[in-house]
Amino acid sequence: MGDVVARGTYVVKTATKGMVLVPGGRFRMGSGDFYPEERPIHEVAVSDLWVDEHPVTNAQFRRFVKATGHLTVAEQAPDAADFPGAAAADLCPAL
Repeated sequence: MGDVVARGTYVVKTATKGMVLVPGGRFRMGSGDFYPEERPIHEVAVSDLWVDEHPVTNAQFRRFVKATGHLTVAEQAPDAADFPGAAAADLCPAL
């Protein structure tokens, strides 16, 4: 596995109905063994994250989108600055 190091996470049950807390922490991210964009290995800190205890169904997500007008990343035009060197024709939302 080379230089890849990951810290395990654990789940804490709370009084928040239907959700669990995945505590944040520090870990070493990246790899020196695979793709150049994974370099260098560096330490990062992530915040706590609340997640649903059970997966969201397609029907639940559809109701959420209808109620909020939410657009997924796939439905938004990419920012060319996030993809240096990419052809402009390749930077289009997958509608």
